[in-house]
Amino acid sequence: MINEFIIRKFVKNHEEIKNRKVIKSYGYLCGAAGIISNAVLSLIKIIIGININSIAVIADAVNNISDIGSSVVAIIGFGVSDKPADEKHPFGHARAEYLSALIIAVMVLLVGFKFLTTSFDRIRNPEEIASNTVTLVILLLSISIKIWQANFYTSVGEKIKSSTLKAAAADSRSDVLTTGVVVFSIFSSGLVPFPIDGYVGLLVSVFIIYNGWKIVTDAIDPLIGTAPDKDLVEKVIERVESFEGIRGSHDLIIHSYGGGRNIATIHAEVSDRMNIVEAHEIIDRAEREISEELHIDLIIHMDPINYDDIEVKELYHGTKYIISEIDSELDIHDFRIVPEKNGAVIFDLVVPLTYTDRQIEETKKHIREKLTLNFNRSNIKITIDKSNINV
Repeated sequence: MINEFIIRKFVKNHEEIKNRKVIKSYGYLCGAAGIISNAVLSLIKIIIGININSIAVIADAVNNISDIGSSVVAIIGFGVSDKPADEKHPFGHARAEYLSALIIAVMVLLVGFKFLTTSFDRIRNPEEIASNTVTLVILLLSISIKIWQANFYTSVGEKIKSSTLKAAAADSRSDVLTTGVVVFSIFSSGLVPFPIDGYVGLLVSVFIIYNGWKIVTDAIDPLIGTAPDKDLVEKVIERVESFEGIRGSHDLIIHSYGGGRNIATIHAEVSDRMNIVEAHEIIDRAEREISEELHIDLIIHMDPINYDDIEVKELYHGTKYIISEIDSELDIHDFRIVPEKNGAVIFDLVVPLTYTDRQIEETKKHIREKLTLNFNRSNIKITIDKSNINV
């Protein structure tokens, strides 16, 4: 309830989550919430840490200070990602958000390594820790605030598909664990014969480093390029093939440019006997309507296919049967017989990404042998198409 109240209070038109301005407002709100809450937490923990002489508490406080820096970076990232396209960046600047998540990760890692060395020093040179009920209450309050942060960032991050906020949520969840361990170390320090504060500080540092590394990988993956969202893939294929006159589709490729901006291309099969102007009108309408409905930039390539020739049908279904015996994951498209090329049988063979070059050559050889034996076809041209999506 409180999260929804905050969103309604500070984000104008908060339901328009596809609007870049609204997305930026969400990012600014989360960044501001992070700066305020982490500033309060870090100040309180520094005071407590100094008063009770706990390196673990001070480490946790500095971790909160780094979270302030992370929130500032997040705000900058959302601001840059909202910039419109220009000559150097024709697809906009939305991927800047991934860079801001990467900067957050580096800051988290630096903090972790810093307190790794500090904790080792405390183990070698142990000092007595003082504790009281006020310290316990304040640290438990800190945990409550971090739980709220994690929930808030997660809900907003999922709503606007933000890798930066998902990274911040993961960082907050890690902070809940580390602060909990710090509380344990403080109130058990007088019960054990070894410097538990230093060891817990060491453990906190490891948690921070692990969390930073996870954020690094989560930020790098979309920059390198990841598989498209399965739900989006299914919706694009379903909608393309729902248009009258389109008999099938293949070769769907979806590129993400961040901030929910996707550019997709797909091949749509139409009858080769269809009037070219009519076919163009169908393809043009499909591009326009699907782009508006799914909030993507869709480009459709038209493939004219002979669906009515008896010889083509027989050979097509025969080839489908042959490949099904080899591997159920194989598929074919753009199947045709070209009389002008001495009756050449031409088609694309879709193979899984895991197929090696040797597997591909063996598969092609097997298909050619079967088509020659069963259908007396020797002029066979196979183009390999490695599937980059899983439906």
